[in-house]
Amino acid sequence: MSSQSKSERVEQTKNTSFSPEVSNTETTPESSHTPRRDIDDYKYTDHFKERLRESHRYIQPPHVHTIVAEGQFRFSTDDGWRVVYKTSGVELILVVDCTPTQTVIITGYARIVDFDTADSSDKWNDAALETIYLCQNLSENSSMSPRKAIENTEFKQPKKLFGHEIMIGEDDTVMTCEVCGKTGSSKSSFTDTNCHLHT
Repeated sequence: MSSQSKSERVEQTKNTSFSPEVSNTETTPESSHTPRRDIDDYKYTDHFKERLRESHRYIQPPHVHTIVAEGQFRFSTDDGWRVVYKTSGVELILVVDCTPTQTVIITGYARIVDFDTADSSDKWNDAALETIYLCQNLSENSSMSPRKAIENTEFKQPKKLFGHEIMIGEDDTVMTCEVCGKTGSSKSSFTDTNCHLHT
């Protein structure tokens, strides 16, 4: 990913202040229904349908079936239900809302949980890990500047992020879309439009 050694990058990932994983429960919480294993019982929100078209999410329709069939159900009182499938050091996560008749997928994303395993796996190339790392930083550390978020990556080409072709220059503190010219200093600056999906 960069000129750093693997051990330095692993240590940096360990020290990054990511949000903790949601807690596991062995019983269904009161007033909450358990997610199902049958993909036919799931409904996709329009938001999640858009996310499936965004390559940087690394969750595609076939992955959804695998996550639902084999993933771990996790619940916390703060975050609700997550369906989590771990593959080669990366968790693929579905955020879901459960009703008596169906489970609704709100959104989905990837997060690195074991950088050493992910970095040595054939499943994830450097570009994929850099993209996941950037999204993870910007999503879980709202006050982090774009430059800080990518300080351990080689961000030399635009990346398809948040519905745009995002580029961050050598000395920039903001992100710029190479397609529409929109600029912003956080993820929320770009999530109201999806220019690259329609070009």
